[in-house]
Amino acid sequence: RSAQLEAEVRELAGSALGNPLDRQRLAEAELAAGAVPVTGPGIVVTVGDAPDATQAKGLVLDSDLSRLVNGLWQAGAESMAINGRRLSSLPPIRAAGAAITVDFVSLSPPYRLEVIGDPGTLPARFNETPAAAWWQFLTMNYGLTMEIEAADGDLDLAADPGMAVRHATSSDEED
Repeated sequence: RSAQLEAEVRELAGSALGNPLDRQRLAEAELAAGAVPVTGPGIVVTVGDAPDATQAKGLVLDSDLSRLVNGLWQAGAESMAINGRRLSSLPPIRAAGAAITVDFVSLSPPYRLEVIGDPGTLPARFNETPAAAWWQFLTMNYGLTMEIEAADGDLDLAADPGMAVRHATSSDEED
């Protein structure tokens, strides 16, 4: 019901904007903020701890996930979620004891990243990033696992329930 009401509010807000360019800018801001659900083609990246991981080595760290996410953005990702938690510019990836949290929700390995973007170019472009070199180092030296595959059909990423565009100004009004 909440999602239905949020969609209705977005529709009313969009219709209140008379200028089509302003409606387009609002839609782009909502997409960038992770405030709206998105669907599209992409890839799935699954990473996990080493099979023989201990408390001291072989675990995926929050910094490893952050590097991976940043590399995927650099490679052209349009939208992304980790274990179903939508990412945008604000939700932090942090360590909380033995767990990794995204937007303050604890996640467990393996970490499944659903990445919307061009599945034909994303893997190759990712392989050119420093993040790919880092993950190659982790897999070869610490036994962490990583698999990249094209998504089976379109990916559906939910909106981040805590995100919304709360204030925006038209570029015409900034002067």
